[in-house]
This record gives sequence, C-alpha cells and structure tokens, in this order.
Amino acid sequence: MAAQLPKTEQQTIGQLLRRVVNGLNGLVDRQVQLAKQEGKENLWDVLGAGKTLGIGAGIGLLGALLLLNVLTLAIVLSLNMIWPWLGWIVILLIIGVLFFLAYRFAMRGLREVRIQPLGRTRRTFKEDIKWARHLLTRNGK
Repeated sequence: MAAQLPKTEQQTIGQLLRRVVNGLNGLVDRQVQLAKQEGKENLWDVLGAGKTLGIGAGIGLLGALLLLNVLTLAIVLSLNMIWPWLGWIVILLIIGVLFFLAYRFAMRGLREVRIQPLGRTRRTFKEDIKWARHLLTRNGK
C-alpha cells in the first residue's frame, strides 16, 4: 500500500494516520508472535530443569531408603557381632556417595531454573516504540 501513496509530504493527514496505524498494527502482531515463541522457549527450559531436579530428588530418596536399610543392617550386625564396624563404614560410604550425587543434581537443577520474562520481546518493543515516535515527529526530528 505504501508504494501506491504519494510522497510523505504530499499525503493527507488521513493517509499519514492510516500508515501509522497500519505500521503499529503490524508491530503489535509481531510482538504477540514473539511473546508466544519466547514463552514456549522458556517453558522448555523450565521443563528441562524440572527433569534434573526430579533426578536429584529420586537419588535423594534412594539414599533415604538405603539409610533405612542401614539401620536394619546395623541392628542385625550388632546382634550377630560379626564385623559391625566394617559394615558401618561400607554402608555409610555408599550413603555418602548417594547423597553427594543427589546434592549435585539438585544444585544443577536449581541453577538451570531461570525465568527471564520475555527479554527479546521487551527489547524489540522498545525499538518499535522508538520507530513509532520517529514516524510521529515531523521529518523524523
């Protein structure tokens, strides 16, 4: 439509306003599309971090269950009096490794969770506002 119109200086106020409104409508449509796309990308990032947190929680639960077994084993070993200290050392080392792994996965998952509310959309929206202001000022000054 812009190619059919005369030069900006020769256009009527109605034609100029129509150009501005059409330009703003296009900008709003593009901003909505960008916001949707960025929202989807943020959702996938959060889902990936949630998966890592779930793995860490699962390993932590495994460690807790093993701790329950250790208490049972400790009672059996102390009753039987067969190398109770060796059993304690081995089991406690295994529990320590499991909890260390759970901690590492949980911290990694927490670091991956970062929500940045539509950064690109805000940045391009500011550029669009600057462009619209430029159009509305006489001769771009």
